[in-house]
Amino acid sequence: MVQTAFGLSRAQIRFLGRQAGLLGARVFAVGGCVRDRMLGFSTKDLDICVEGDAAPLARAFLEKWGGFSESFDRFGTLRVFLKSGFRLDFARTRLESYPSPAALPEVAPAATIEEDLKRRDFSINAMAVELTPEGLGRLLDPFGGYLDLRDKRLRVLHEKSFRDDPTRIYRAARFASRLSMRLESKTEAWLRDAAAKDYPALLSRERVTQELLRILGEKRPAGALGLLERWKIIRFLWPNLKWRKADFRPKDTDVRIGVMVCLQGSKKGNLFLDSLRLRRPLAQAIRAALELMERKRSSPHPLDPLAVSILRAAAPPGSPGPRSSAKGAAAPRLPAPALKPLWVTGQDIARLGRAPGPAYKAILDAAARLQWAGKLSSRRQALLWLRNYKKRRFRVQHG
Repeated sequence: MVQTAFGLSRAQIRFLGRQAGLLGARVFAVGGCVRDRMLGFSTKDLDICVEGDAAPLARAFLEKWGGFSESFDRFGTLRVFLKSGFRLDFARTRLESYPSPAALPEVAPAATIEEDLKRRDFSINAMAVELTPEGLGRLLDPFGGYLDLRDKRLRVLHEKSFRDDPTRIYRAARFASRLSMRLESKTEAWLRDAAAKDYPALLSRERVTQELLRILGEKRPAGALGLLERWKIIRFLWPNLKWRKADFRPKDTDVRIGVMVCLQGSKKGNLFLDSLRLRRPLAQAIRAALELMERKRSSPHPLDPLAVSILRAAAPPGSPGPRSSAKGAAAPRLPAPALKPLWVTGQDIARLGRAPGPAYKAILDAAARLQWAGKLSSRRQALLWLRNYKKRRFRVQHG
């Protein structure tokens, strides 16, 4: 069962075990892949932990099976991508200590897998399966993770867990929601104590952003966000953060974060966006969507496809007017033409004989507002409106 349960072939598992033996080391599958295997979930990645230097084992595996690798983090993890798309993260066993609350850990090598498992977040992630030939398939479960998984109980390993690393609070929300687990009583008390002492506020915005994106990457983010509200943690993501369960219908995480930003309104949304450490193209698309929602005018230029997706999710096309969301908040509806490039152009105005000047801007602005509101549903209708607009203005000026 081990030979196929972790997504590798029998030959690949045997190779890992034999090669580790030649290096004088034991090798293990650890963490989430073990948890998911017990739950019957498939996986596209495998965490490999080596009692000793993991790099030689990673390089030997890469040479044998092909693919490419990259150094993943400052802790020396080496990530291998197979041609099939399967991913393996090779790391040596290590110890971690936290010099202050929410600080990144100080890392030192650990001699054994048992020492490594002590540093992990929850008991359900502190299990390992041996891959070396003499112990192939042996489960190491020093903290009772299997029983916690069976009983749907989420439990940290010690009372300073949330103090050391407050990101574990966000992970607790994700795991509890995804796996329908409840927090063990001491774990919940320690979590609430960490929140009361504002430990999550000590995290950098980069780390908070990554946790928010991981939550929005869940199949059902509303469950995790609801738990964060109940635990009074959501304020650390953003003060008075607004969100709607209905906004998570799009499966794309970029669209979800864009909609969440837009929901805060223009001023607060821009401040929220500035606080997040998002990649530049995503931030630009969100800002474009925010600006259009504030101006309520169709754009004269084609919109970035991501901005269009965000706007469609934030205010789905349809007849103007509010719609109710799953949480009861009102969400506007956009008419279908709103996100199309403006039907009327400056050349159209010029062809009607009007000289360039301030009037151009007024006409284009009026057309953009009408198209956003759905009152200009096609270019033909927009040109008819423009001709009538000229006639009305003429009557006003010369009547």
